[in-house]
Amino acid sequence: MQHHSLVAVALLLVLGLGGCSDADPQVADLASDPPSPTATPASDPPSSSPTEDPKPESAKAFLRRFGDLERDMQNSGDTQPYRAISDGCVGCDSLADAVDAYYAAGGAIRWSGWKVLSIRSYDRSRNAFLLVVDSTPTVYREAANAPEKRLPGGQSKYVLELERKGDSWLVTDKNKLISRS
Repeated sequence: MQHHSLVAVALLLVLGLGGCSDADPQVADLASDPPSPTATPASDPPSSSPTEDPKPESAKAFLRRFGDLERDMQNSGDTQPYRAISDGCVGCDSLADAVDAYYAAGGAIRWSGWKVLSIRSYDRSRNAFLLVVDSTPTVYREAANAPEKRLPGGQSKYVLELERKGDSWLVTDKNKLISRS
């Protein structure tokens, strides 16, 4: 059981969805249908017809797609698409490992995702971007018989480092910025 507690802590740290609000959020129980996503469904990288040159995906478009894939992964338990666009990203791997562990133990996660409030360059030398997001509340269960837990969501800031891969990108690092309020 201690392993599940460590996984829960890792999930909380990576998601950064904990503690900005004292209010009890109104979120659906895990037994109900998953919430409908607030963001557009994840899509494949942009493609073009055979007669056009492919248009590279912008970093901002990729980061929005990355957020959609993170939401989809947590709600489905399918970590493969998320892992495919993160390479060497320790935070991304930790989150995907936690999702794998929860679903393997019969648990589940329900999260409607985040709304991207802003994306801006953070450190050009590292190809890093600052994302400010407003996350919806999360309901999760670490295992089939584990108690349901809730995270309130709220505003968070992340720094993501990207590496160009063909016409798209890979996430190579993801860190939550901790505010000192």
